[in-house]
Amino acid sequence: MFLRNLLYLLILFAWGTPAPGMDLHEFRVRSASAILVSGVYQLQARLELNLSDEVLQALESGVPITLILDMTVERKRRYIPWNESVASLEQRYRLEFHSLSEQYRVTNLNADVRETYHNLEHALRAIGELEDFPMLDRRLLSSREHYEVGLRVRLDIESLPSPLRVVAYVSPGWRLVSPWYFFPLVVNPLR
Repeated sequence: MFLRNLLYLLILFAWGTPAPGMDLHEFRVRSASAILVSGVYQLQARLELNLSDEVLQALESGVPITLILDMTVERKRRYIPWNESVASLEQRYRLEFHSLSEQYRVTNLNADVRETYHNLEHALRAIGELEDFPMLDRRLLSSREHYEVGLRVRLDIESLPSPLRVVAYVSPGWRLVSPWYFFPLVVNPLR
């Protein structure tokens, strides 16, 4: 029984994994840093957002997609192999295509702010270029500790319509998630 279940899992994994060398559409965090402004660390980041053909087809057929930027701040520990989570934040964006106007709308779901763009490249750039994004209050950190910030961007399959969600779970074209990108957070002493 165990071997049969293991074989099924291996077959499912192999079916859903692209062959080596295939041209993948993927997400990446290209660069990120944080600066302290008026007691708040502000994130500056550049994301690369390449949508697969399946996602593009759904988007152009009127299916909105949601992209999530996961952020975590962790305190590094010396003698324990894992870090302690200090804060985490999830920034959500909805991307939609309106066929009548042939425009793309990006909605910052956390702030309920909407912007419209004439093409997909500009819409994805608006999501992928974060400037002065308020991330964390300085008072939550100790100048005696070492911290790092982790970022990743992913497509939210759970936000898709139910019939499409089933397909998205088994299709590699819908599994768009970047690796975690970590950088040190320099803590300035409180003044």
